[in-house]
Amino acid sequence: MSKKKTKFNINLGKTLGDIKSNMERDVSKKILPSSELVQNLSKDFAFVPVEQIEVNPDQPRKNFDATDLNDLKESIKIHGLIQPITVRRMAEGQYQLISGERRWRAAQLANIHEIPAIIRDDIEGDKIPEYSLVENIQRSELQPLEEAEGYLSLINKYKYTQEEVSKAVSKSRSHIDNMIRI
Repeated sequence: MSKKKTKFNINLGKTLGDIKSNMERDVSKKILPSSELVQNLSKDFAFVPVEQIEVNPDQPRKNFDATDLNDLKESIKIHGLIQPITVRRMAEGQYQLISGERRWRAAQLANIHEIPAIIRDDIEGDKIPEYSLVENIQRSELQPLEEAEGYLSLINKYKYTQEEVSKAVSKSRSHIDNMIRI
């Protein structure tokens, strides 16, 4: 019986020096992020004042359940905001919310004035609705009508084809077609 090598047993029996050496070799092969990329990532994280964040007008979620927001607020008071929101810089020190509106709203309810944010200036304005929709679909938190309206927004407002929406959100074209019939 041959033993299948997996990434989980690859470092068994190796010293920390061996593992570090392998990691350095992998970095040089571009398998792991280069130190330049890691430095750039650290520049893209900040604690942002909640009052400097503007809501995304194309946010697919339209309804925010008060009970759920209150539960999230209480959790944030106890544990802090575990998952950062995602924003992009706007003019005059403002930020536009890309994802995390529920977290942003709950943080305000918890009287938190600065929240952790990943700053994604690389996302163009017309791509923000796509990112917002994908993030909400991945979390499975959208109501079917909100999901359908998000797809229609990409199609009507941003001129996506159904095929492009399908690829953007990793759903079948027939799923997209069925949802927009709602």
